[in-house]
Amino acid sequence: MKEYDQAAEAKKLSIPVRILQPGKDYQVTVEDDLTMWKEGLEGKENTEIKVYEGLNHFFMAGQGPSTPDDSALEGHVDEAVVMGVCEWIKNSC
Repeated sequence: MKEYDQAAEAKKLSIPVRILQPGKDYQVTVEDDLTMWKEGLEGKENTEIKVYEGLNHFFMAGQGPSTPDDSALEGHVDEAVVMGVCEWIKNSC
C-alpha cells in the first residue's frame, strides 16, 4: 500500500474528482498531503480541490488547533461541507 499512487490512479478516471481538505487537519495536512494531490492531478480536467479552513479531520469546527482529542468530541460535519458536496454532485451529473 505504501507504494500505491492514489493521485496517479485518480488522474486516470474519466469521471469528475473533488478533493476535500480540512484546513486544521493535523493528520492529513494541507502542506504535506494536499500538495501531493495538487501535483498528481495537475492537468486533469473535471478536478476540483476545496480547502475548508477552520475545520478538523472530521470536518467539524472547533476552537484552537486540532488535536487527537478531537476524535472524542461529538459534533456534525460542517454545513458548508455538506452543502458543497450536494452542489458539486448536482453540477457534476
